[in-house]
Amino acid sequence: MKMGERKVILDHEVLPEDFREGAARMGWELVKEHPAGRDSTYEQIYRAGREGTSTVHYIEDQFVKVRYVFIRGPEADELAEQVMDIFDHAPDASLLAAAEKDREDLQTMVNWMLSATVLGDQAGHERLVALIEKRLAHEDPGVRRIALLAASWLEWPDFRATIERMAEADPDEDVRADAAKLAGAYRQRDEGKL
Repeated sequence: MKMGERKVILDHEVLPEDFREGAARMGWELVKEHPAGRDSTYEQIYRAGREGTSTVHYIEDQFVKVRYVFIRGPEADELAEQVMDIFDHAPDASLLAAAEKDREDLQTMVNWMLSATVLGDQAGHERLVALIEKRLAHEDPGVRRIALLAASWLEWPDFRATIERMAEADPDEDVRADAAKLAGAYRQRDEGKL
């Protein structure tokens, strides 16, 4: 995560209208709203901060099934604190601890992993890489497929060797196919095609 950028993972019950109402109370100006599309997420963009030079983005990502706020600008830290004061959210430390916990309820485990994925470097690069690598090796093929989605969302080269191996040798045909697509995307990036 770059300087002047912060993410806050929201509770799944913080709906667009809830965020709009809270933003209005804070005096943030809604400057744009993007509807969700087949290849795009729903987003509200606000001008915020004392000087109006920061932006607050409410995002409903239907691909990783996470609602979060992305804040960019010189007042990112202060605005993140305001978001956390107003809206139910998952603090980074507890989110990561929940994501790293092995569970019998695979859907819950996957949900926490995807939320941690959205944090990116803010979660701690090495810690998040270890989490995704662990899930890429999970015994359940569904978890491995979602971990491939997380790896593709992060776009980090850290997973490349594991993904290449999975494309060749994963015992599940669907996992091999997904891994092969991601491995192909890595090769296209190498060739400057992505």
